[in-house]
Amino acid sequence: DLLGDSIIAQGQRLALEHTEIREGEISVGGYAFPSMDRRQLQEALPYLTTLSPGCFEVDENGAMCDLSDQIQLCRAKELGVLPVLRLRCEGDRLHHLIQTPAARERLLAHIGALLPRLGYRGVEAELRVLTGQSHHRLTAFLEGLRSVTNPFGPLTLIPSPQSDYDPGEGVVDRILLRRCPFERMHDAPGGISGQTLRKAVERALNKTASRRVFLGIPTCG
Repeated sequence: DLLGDSIIAQGQRLALEHTEIREGEISVGGYAFPSMDRRQLQEALPYLTTLSPGCFEVDENGAMCDLSDQIQLCRAKELGVLPVLRLRCEGDRLHHLIQTPAARERLLAHIGALLPRLGYRGVEAELRVLTGQSHHRLTAFLEGLRSVTNPFGPLTLIPSPQSDYDPGEGVVDRILLRRCPFERMHDAPGGISGQTLRKAVERALNKTASRRVFLGIPTCG
């Protein structure tokens, strides 16, 4: 009891009551640009569950351009943070990829070899808007990608918030919705309106269990 005073004096005793109510588990994932300041990454890593150290750009033929950061990858593993492989494909490239069996098989084989070799513990697939006619082919591709990924970790789909694509149960393990998409690796982030994101979240929760839906919070800029 401070008797109305805001100053604690030597010899006073403080009785602090702390009741912790556990409401569930939390998983915190992070994405780091290769150009990210090392000190900032070092400060953030102890609070992360997973880290995507950069990204692999995928072309229409299933080839992967490595834009990841191996130093970040090693540092994450040293601190017990699970590294996750992020890949990105969009537009015409994605349309051609999922339509071409040889390109799909090439990509899946590359990912299947890369996961154990570099110690990745899952895949995040950032796939942009497709026409409705291609949705069934995208689903087939994701099923193949999940079969390659699951021996090492979960498969997370990062769709465009404007997309109405529904992967359905058993196609992906998680869905990550973000308000701050990155059109290219080194571009400034572009914003998505709160209303658009809210609709995307509501749409996802109407079709899948809430435990599978994750929300991305931008901390850039």
